[in-house]
Amino acid sequence: AEIRTAAYTRLAQLLDDPGAVQCAPLLHALHGIFNAEFAKYYQRDRAFDSPINFQLCVSPATHWVAMPIDAFLQCYAKLATRDAPPASGAAGSSAWADVCARLANAQLEDFELDADCDFTLMSAAGLRNHNTARLVIGSLDAAIAYALDGALHASGDPALVVELFTKFQRFADVLCTRSVDERGRRTIAGASELSQMTLPAVLRVLQFVAPDARRADASAHALNTDATPHTWFVERVGRAGMWRANPALTRHLLDVALARMSSAAEPPTHAVLHLAYVAYSGALAHCMAAEQPAWLVERGTKGRSALLIAAEILAACSTMLSGRGLLDRVFVAVVRPQPQLFAFDADAPDAQPVAVVAQCAEQLMGALRTAVDALLALRPAMVRET
Repeated sequence: AEIRTAAYTRLAQLLDDPGAVQCAPLLHALHGIFNAEFAKYYQRDRAFDSPINFQLCVSPATHWVAMPIDAFLQCYAKLATRDAPPASGAAGSSAWADVCARLANAQLEDFELDADCDFTLMSAAGLRNHNTARLVIGSLDAAIAYALDGALHASGDPALVVELFTKFQRFADVLCTRSVDERGRRTIAGASELSQMTLPAVLRVLQFVAPDARRADASAHALNTDATPHTWFVERVGRAGMWRANPALTRHLLDVALARMSSAAEPPTHAVLHLAYVAYSGALAHCMAAEQPAWLVERGTKGRSALLIAAEILAACSTMLSGRGLLDRVFVAVVRPQPQLFAFDADAPDAQPVAVVAQCAEQLMGALRTAVDALLALRPAMVRET
C-alpha cells in the first residue's frame, strides 16, 4: 500500500504539469490502466449503499490499508477532467457522476461505521474502522476535487461541491474527535490533514473563491492574457460565488494550501509565489476596504478566520522563499503579479530592479499593517495582543 500511495501521489503531481496533460499517448495509456483498476472497486449496482467497495481496500487479516483507493481516486479525478480519449471519456464521466451523487447522500452507516465506533488504533476493530473512515473521507476529498474542476468548467453543479464538502466535514469531524491515543489525545489535528489535494489543484480553485478584486475590475490587469482573459476570470469568479458564501469551505481550502506548505515535498517556487499572491490579493487586500466580506472574517471552531489563515500562508510562503534566497520575489509577485512568475516552469524567476522591489515592499508592508489592525479588531474578547 505504501508503494502504491507513493506512486499515485507522484502521478497526481505529474498530472498537474500542463506538458503531461498535452501528451495524448500518455493520457490514453493512463486512462486504460485506471479504468481497468477502477472497475475492480466500483459498485455500479445501486443495491449497494456505497459506490466503492471499501471492504476490498482494507486487509481482513491485518486491518491495514491494502489498496489506497483515496490516493487512486485523486489521480483518477485528474484524469477524468483532462482531455480523455473518446472511448473512455463518457464512461469515466458517468461513473464519476454516480460516485459523487452517492457519496454526497451517504451516511457513515453505509460503510459499516457510525459516530460511536471505536476509531482508535489500539484494537483490531478500531484499526479497521479508522482505516476505513480515512479511505471514505479521502474518497470524498477526491470527489470534491473532481466536482470543483467540473463546476469551474461549466460542466458541473457548484451545489454538488457544497454537498460533498458538508459530508466530508461531518465525517472528518467524527474521525478527528474519536481518533485518540492511549492518553486520550487526538491523533488527527483537523480535516485539512485528511485532504490529499495537491497545491496546484487548490490554487486553481482559490484564485476564484478568493479573487483579486483588482483583476476582476480591470480588464487591463497583467494576469488577464489571451489564454486567461478578463471575461474568463470574471465568469469563474461568478461560478465560485456559492463556495465563497460557505466560509467553512473557504477556510478548508486555505487550510489545505497551508498544509501543503509544510509537507515533506516542498512545493516549487512558482506555486509558492502564486499562493502568496492569492493569499494577499484574495484575502489580506480586502483589509484596505472599509468593511471586510463575511466569508473572510467569520471564525471557525478553533477561532481562525480565513483572514488569519491567509496571513499564516503569506508568512509561510515568505519563510520558504527566504530560505531559497528569493524573498524579494514575494514582494513583486503580490503587488505587481506577472504571468511569467506563476508559469509552471518558472522555478528561477528573474530578479527585479532594487527600486521596484523597494517600492513593492513598502506597499506590501503598508497593507500588512492594515491587515494586522483588522486581525486585532477581530480577536476574541480577553485575548491579549502578541
